[in-house]
Amino acid sequence: MARTLNRQSAAERKTRGADGKADSADPERAQIVGHNAKARRAMYRDKHRELTAIEAKEDDLRVKMKAFGKEKSNIYREVKSELGVSRTDFEVMRRVVQLSKDEREETVSHFQEIYESLRPGEQMSFLQDTAAELTATARIEIHAAGVAAGKAGKNLSDCPHEDGEAAELWQNGWTAAQREMAEGLGGGQEHAGTA
Repeated sequence: MARTLNRQSAAERKTRGADGKADSADPERAQIVGHNAKARRAMYRDKHRELTAIEAKEDDLRVKMKAFGKEKSNIYREVKSELGVSRTDFEVMRRVVQLSKDEREETVSHFQEIYESLRPGEQMSFLQDTAAELTATARIEIHAAGVAAGKAGKNLSDCPHEDGEAAELWQNGWTAAQREMAEGLGGGQEHAGTA
């Protein structure tokens, strides 16, 4: 006990000058001594109460979030049992459709690139076909791919797109290439015949 008192006295002496008043050279220590100590203790109590109130609200939110989680799980189970779609697949598409048009096109493009990198030689045309709208660039590229396939002698049934605008663009390109080749052959024969 005596040692504690001595320590307190020594600490107090450090915060006071030779005249016994608070040492103005160290204002932070000076604030601890005297009337400020009471204000600091009150502030500790106030902050403790504020934090306790916030923690109580957090506890309420945790209970509510747990209930929301159960509701969501039930919805995903219904989607799986009634529609045959997994939670993961449904969540991916929900996130994609919530994006802006530009973000959605970029995301679909990333999906396409990743898929084709991991499955060389295959195209993930179903995602391209289900995009809300094809960009002008995509339309040109799909049509050009159809033209190239037609010129390469591929079959119309080789179209990588199941249906929709993408399939129509590819098939139109293929048909145009086939027609051009047929006309070129016919024109060449006619030219040869007239020479």
